[in-house]
Amino acid sequence: GVSCVSRSDPKLIATVGKPSAWSAAIDRLTSGAEDGERRLVVVAAGNVEESDHHDYPNANAAESIHDPAQSWNALTVGAVTFKDEIDVAEYPGYQPIARTGGLSPYSSSSQTWVRTWPVKPDVLFEGGNRAVRPDGDTDSLRSLDLLSVHHRPEQRTF
Repeated sequence: GVSCVSRSDPKLIATVGKPSAWSAAIDRLTSGAEDGERRLVVVAAGNVEESDHHDYPNANAAESIHDPAQSWNALTVGAVTFKDEIDVAEYPGYQPIARTGGLSPYSSSSQTWVRTWPVKPDVLFEGGNRAVRPDGDTDSLRSLDLLSVHHRPEQRTF
């Protein structure tokens, strides 16, 4: 079977690649060590806080993959972005944070881990981008965001 873990714990980033009880449980489950049945577990890498986007890409390098995404056997998903179009008439002086094909400002990474730990994330999918305003602060723009359902679809669709 396939399982997805879209939640992670940013408070446990101090593991810097080292196994935790949570990641070890995923490793046992995926390996089939206990029941002989191997499974695929897809785990979110974890997000960089929007308040740190002004320090892109340094914040992405410093923000370690969140627990349990350091699991050796899990497929850890991070974010790339191909969204870089900004309407200059509507947003004069705004620039995309990441260039097209670059690491999304939202994605954490394993760049600070020692070589004994796995390189994470394993795969990258579109994660959106943000813009730098002329004053240097960052902003979310529709052209750089992902279209997704609202976390409470009964209240609002998008």
